[in-house]
Amino acid sequence: MLRRVLLGLLFLPATSGAQTFTAVTLPPDLVGGLAPAIVDIDGDGRTDVLSGQSVARQTDGGWEVSVLDDQLALGVLVADWSGDGAREVAVLGAYRVRPARWNRARGALEPLAGTGLETPRFNLIQGSVLLDDDRDGRLDLLIGNDGPPDVLLRQRIGGTFDDLSASVLPGTEGGTYGMAAADFDRDGDLDVAVGLCAPLPAHNLLYLRGASRYTEVGASTQTDDPRASWGMAWLDYDGDGWLDLFVANMPIDVDGQTSDGANGLFRNNQDGTFTDVAGDAGVAGPTGENSWSAVAADFDNDGWTDLAVANRRSGTGAAQPWRLWRNTGGQFEDVTPGSGLGSVETIFIGAGDVDGDGWVDLVGEQSNLPVLLRNGGGTNAWLGVRLRGLASNTEGIGARVEVASGGRTQVREITGGDGFMAQSHALEAHVGLGTETTANVTVRWPSGQVDVVTGVTANQRITIVEGEGRNDAPEAFALIAPASSAELASTEPATFSWAPSADEGPVTYSLLIEHDGGTALTYSTTETSFTVPQNDLFPGPFSWAVVANDGRSERTSLEARAFSFVVVDAAEETPEAGPALTLGPNPARSHLRVQVADPAPATLTVLDARGRRVLTERVAAGEATLDLRALPPGAYTVRVESTSGVSTAPFVLAR
Repeated sequence: MLRRVLLGLLFLPATSGAQTFTAVTLPPDLVGGLAPAIVDIDGDGRTDVLSGQSVARQTDGGWEVSVLDDQLALGVLVADWSGDGAREVAVLGAYRVRPARWNRARGALEPLAGTGLETPRFNLIQGSVLLDDDRDGRLDLLIGNDGPPDVLLRQRIGGTFDDLSASVLPGTEGGTYGMAAADFDRDGDLDVAVGLCAPLPAHNLLYLRGASRYTEVGASTQTDDPRASWGMAWLDYDGDGWLDLFVANMPIDVDGQTSDGANGLFRNNQDGTFTDVAGDAGVAGPTGENSWSAVAADFDNDGWTDLAVANRRSGTGAAQPWRLWRNTGGQFEDVTPGSGLGSVETIFIGAGDVDGDGWVDLVGEQSNLPVLLRNGGGTNAWLGVRLRGLASNTEGIGARVEVASGGRTQVREITGGDGFMAQSHALEAHVGLGTETTANVTVRWPSGQVDVVTGVTANQRITIVEGEGRNDAPEAFALIAPASSAELASTEPATFSWAPSADEGPVTYSLLIEHDGGTALTYSTTETSFTVPQNDLFPGPFSWAVVANDGRSERTSLEARAFSFVVVDAAEETPEAGPALTLGPNPARSHLRVQVADPAPATLTVLDARGRRVLTERVAAGEATLDLRALPPGAYTVRVESTSGVSTAPFVLAR
């Protein structure tokens, strides 16, 4: 005990005022009252907010909402579990998981079929997490079930999921509400804390991952809290490098008696056991307070992880607002008054740097509407670390990130779900650095790979690639042309252009085009423009976006745009008549000679029967020979445009 006290005093942060948060209303059509996920869903570098089956995406013009469906959902988990660069979504419905994915070309959330995630039916889905259960590099889904036992859906090669609960999970009874995964014993495997609410007495569970299955060790580790537990958060509150467990509890009537609702803070004793120090540390809270969820983050960037807890009254009782506990070096003080959180009451809570200023914001609701609680910031330094797994899962979920600065080392883990049905931290590690200006970063990957990056300057976000070190993603970039909702005619080149994406190395761009009917087209180029072959397009509405790739990381354009393609019949045009044309042979078989009664330079275009441009040539000195061997037989039109006007003439291609 003396060692811990001395450590706390040695690294005690300077006294400062509480962080202040300002409520900013999110779009009302973002489904409110649900557990949020704070994550960059579209890959443009800006953090978005998902709530249930809806997503509010940040754009240059403000928030833009996409809604998957109108079915009930309680929470949502997000990750690129397929490894293709586009993030998938597990919408946690009441009784089934509804998988979806972000369509980058269309800029929308869409259903994802054939994964097997939607097959099992649950009693009531509660706290759940994405994790790489067996460290095979593919993310799995552990579903907390209020009723029958929890369910592990393991991902197989090809992106389908199988229910392996019977062979892997301990087979405990249901009643799961909260869930959070972390490697508390530092053996490289993810262990899972499970909060139970009913039936009482319901002792919380701790799943310890072994070589082939989980073992329930709540009693032996002394984390088997018998109170009604909902939200759970792993954090290294005392800075000793070992993750501790915070549990948000609430009172429940049992046989006419009200149970103790004080919170728990289980300090990791580094020997496989824990001690509840919530009272001594200052985060137990009133025994009658309804604490539903919690999130751990360094809100003031002083280098010590704080706690925010979502409270809400039951029935018509007195108000029970959120609590903000500031970590002062292994001890907490309640800094809720004056923070701007004293009037917020919700079941759910999420955290992440939504506005990109380096200060962790909060997401909840007010008056049944989703709300962003923007952190007022300060002068302390910070660092954000994003990961790109190669042997490990793409997102680096389960990786341990150690940030050393000023004689201390802070620990974070990349998580795929936390609190109560929420997902915070935008799949990155955020660390406050206080007054330090540089840091050394060590990443311990699920695969066993260890990467070290030294001398990292503060106040930025970096990306570390597994086995390769730092490799930041290409910078944000905008689309240029065609404009949004433009109409492209078959008689003009279908050229798409965009601003360059800055990167230290070469960048390849993928132009993504998708018809509303589902036909998808992809083109690759190293240039910042591309002309799509006319034969590839057909009448109707399309959407397009661009993805920049530096070989390891990707960045999606700041928006997706819509356009329509219109076939224009050359015969309908009425331009000024141009010089006479002579074609031969007609019918043609492999080549066609075109003579123009004007020696001036001109542009020659061949249009097919649908008016689509299939060939373009320059005419010099009034003559050109066209190679038609790549075209199918049929009726065509030659169109010649020069300064003197436009001329057309039909021909037939035969074989």
